[in-house]
Amino acid sequence: KLEAYDDYLFVVTDTVDYDMFNSVKELSFNQVSFVLKENLLVTVEQNKSTSFDRIVDKLEKIPVFRPKTTDGLLLLLMDAVIDNYYQIFDILGEYIDDLEDTMMTNHDDDV
Repeated sequence: KLEAYDDYLFVVTDTVDYDMFNSVKELSFNQVSFVLKENLLVTVEQNKSTSFDRIVDKLEKIPVFRPKTTDGLLLLLMDAVIDNYYQIFDILGEYIDDLEDTMMTNHDDDV
């Protein structure tokens, strides 16, 4: 959701995380809100997540990647959200392929 007001931009999006090291192996969803003003970006997460950890780590270690403007930072964060969805699609695709292979090789009623 994106809403433009006179002096700020309001963006709300959902993030998704997948903990492959957790025995449950489940997806977790989180809502993130952004308020963008001329020289200010405020982010509010519904729940603590790891969605932006890689970006924060990269920005701290390699200053040249730091955007020069707040709208550049918003773009970087939104790009991370979208990239994370592609990673989830890949994981789910592999899971579905494995499930399909199991169904084709095992004709048990348990599958």
